[in-house]
Amino acid sequence: AAGDKPYLCYISNATEWSDAYLETNATKDEIGCWCGTMGYQKIMNNPGLITGVCSEWLTAIAKGAGIGALATSIVVIINMSVKSLLLWLAEEEKPLSESELNSSKMTKIWALQTLNTGFVIFCVNFHPPPGMPFGFIFLGEYGDSVRGWYAVVGAAVLSNMLANAVVPGSTAVVGMLVKKLTRSKSTKKQKHQFQLLRLYENPPFDIAAKFAQLLTTVFVTMTYSAGMPLLNLFAAGYMLFTYWCDKTELLWGSKRPPAIDTTMALDSSQYMLYSVALHCAFGIWMLGQPCTFPSNPVGGSLASFSSSAMTKASAASGTGGGMENTFGARLTKESTWMIFALLLVCIGFWSLLAV
Repeated sequence: AAGDKPYLCYISNATEWSDAYLETNATKDEIGCWCGTMGYQKIMNNPGLITGVCSEWLTAIAKGAGIGALATSIVVIINMSVKSLLLWLAEEEKPLSESELNSSKMTKIWALQTLNTGFVIFCVNFHPPPGMPFGFIFLGEYGDSVRGWYAVVGAAVLSNMLANAVVPGSTAVVGMLVKKLTRSKSTKKQKHQFQLLRLYENPPFDIAAKFAQLLTTVFVTMTYSAGMPLLNLFAAGYMLFTYWCDKTELLWGSKRPPAIDTTMALDSSQYMLYSVALHCAFGIWMLGQPCTFPSNPVGGSLASFSSSAMTKASAASGTGGGMENTFGARLTKESTWMIFALLLVCIGFWSLLAV
């Protein structure tokens, strides 16, 4: 890249580069662009590329995927361990009712798990464009949703959500079975009726944690599903698997829950509405990437509106004609303008609700 401008990978340019140019004159960014354009299948079917031009690129991708897999395990451990601390903090607030206590637990657990599951890996690997604030904080490798971003960040998010779909429900069911086996072996060791009753008393059904897990799944899926539709399948699998695990745990492994009102359900349904804005914003960012998702600018009457808006933006920023990869240009592509319109509708709706 010239100066401090970020490198932009274009398929039309990469496909014209010869082997001689790649081996002698190409920069690291150009080699990464060309290897990403070729795709994993073609590279793996060509031993010369594996040990030659694309060797460093493959090594970097494999290293990033390994770190992402390790991060997934750490995310699961943190989500399960810190939950106990958040539950204690919610109880220390001394809420006036069981419903308020559950709502407080749900909000805290949801906020932590959503950040830890879907956004920590994004922030670690992100670096803002030159001139943007907080550049000294975000020191990652990817400033855009290029193909390498999907191999590292996208793969880590998918791994997190796959673990999220299986681990919570299976852990609860396995814990319930282990407790039943422990009871059968410990019954004769109890010396008093009180000890026997305590042994056979089931733990409470933690409905606040279940709502928080559902909110985490919805928010992370909505955030990244525009560019990674496999997340929708993982979310559906989570809801099906969790439904049966929670039903089993509630009916056979938990004590009778206390009577609660609709506070927690109402709060969670209102929180879910804001995931639409995240879906739209990240959808524009992902689908507007010119190399990963090539798309033409809007045409017809929308084209004149787009051209006028881009001209004003160029004049205001003093960038002249170099607006082809700015966020403003992404708003007016055929693949993104309807998402942008939905985002405007949502903002207007929330503004009316606030008034």
